[in-house]
Parts: sequence; C-alpha cells; structure tokens
Amino acid sequence: MLTEQSVIELLHKMKDPFLHRSFDETGGIEEISIKEEKNHVSVKLAIAKTNTAEQMQLQQELVGALKQLGGSNSGGYALVNSQKR
Repeated sequence: MLTEQSVIELLHKMKDPFLHRSFDETGGIEEISIKEEKNHVSVKLAIAKTNTAEQMQLQQELVGALKQLGGSNSGGYALVNSQKR
C-alpha cells in the first residue's frame, strides 16, 4: 500500500530532467494525493520546463516506480506538472 511518506521518499530520489537536481533539492514536490478507496495516486511536481519529451519521460518513470512501490495491481496515477518559477 502506498503512503504519502513512501511517495515522498521515492520523489526525493528522482531528479528534475532539466536542472539535474532532486525534487527534494528543488522543492519541486507541490502536492501528493492518495485516494485509497479508488486506488489512485496524484502527484504535482514543479519542473523547469513543461510540455517536453523530458516531461513525458519523467512521467513514465514515475508511474513505473509508483507501480513497483504499490504493487503490480495498483490503480490509476496522475502526474500534474507546473513550471518552476
């Protein structure tokens, strides 16, 4: 079962694809929402540039890592990106 803390720990290991710094270092973790009843996780990250191939790659990596963390039968995942200001 995914917890907010386990998602935070996962995100602290991941890096902004443009700044090459962890989301812990950039303060890029804006919001984590876990809806257990719907088996759904939503993560809002601030990254340096949005609407890029790198953003899509990051999203795929994050969803894969969340599925591993939560088990292969995990439900839906949403990644919302906002541009780092």
